[in-house]
Amino acid sequence: MKTFLFLLLSLLIVLPIADSVMVNISIEEIMNGRVSSFLFKKINNSSVINSFLEFNNIGSIPFRTRVRIDIFGNNGLINTIWSNEKIIRPSEKKNFKIFSYINKTGDYYSEVRVYYGGNILDYKNFSFKMTDAETPKNIFEIKRLRASDKQIKFSIKSLEDCKNIVILFSGYPESWIVEENIIGSLTKNNLTPITINYIPIEWENKKMIVHIFSEDGKYFMTKEIMLEREYLFKKVINNILDFFEEIS
Repeated sequence: MKTFLFLLLSLLIVLPIADSVMVNISIEEIMNGRVSSFLFKKINNSSVINSFLEFNNIGSIPFRTRVRIDIFGNNGLINTIWSNEKIIRPSEKKNFKIFSYINKTGDYYSEVRVYYGGNILDYKNFSFKMTDAETPKNIFEIKRLRASDKQIKFSIKSLEDCKNIVILFSGYPESWIVEENIIGSLTKNNLTPITINYIPIEWENKKMIVHIFSEDGKYFMTKEIMLEREYLFKKVINNILDFFEEIS
């Protein structure tokens, strides 16, 4: 009985003390990332270059990430290729697949950067050589190209069934971001609506060049276009046409 009363008294003394103690556990916010894998290779007998980068969040907070590859020739910058943007959480890895197309032989130079959470990682600089490639077929047509504040839209028609098609823009102001887009497949003679995300610093009607090619380099088209803003009435009409293209 005495033992029971002693334990009860001890418990009554300890509980208020334990209840009054606040345990405050916090995790320091650290933003840090690293490239865990990188591959840069030319697709055999083609003008296509395939780049693969894996980025690892080794910090304690999530961040938005995109990859940029600049390619230079003898006369300076040829093209800037931006990946799409991805959110990477702590301990996560995300893959970025980027394609470029160079249809002239010669010596080239590339710079690879990773943009994450406001930081810029200058990852890799290297030289490479482009040799003769097989001549690709031009089977693509583009229609109804227009732009809003954040998106470029148009439709692609292919003269053959094809898959793994890359869409790349060049010739835009260096301060803009225009994402590369990769689509799974195109059906012969069908119109397929395409959306490209982009970030212009200040809007202006702008001449640009669109490149459409298959990952294996078998098909290729390049065309200079005038990027013009899409206003309300035209936007409504185009949205209706997009809807019927998607269900056809």
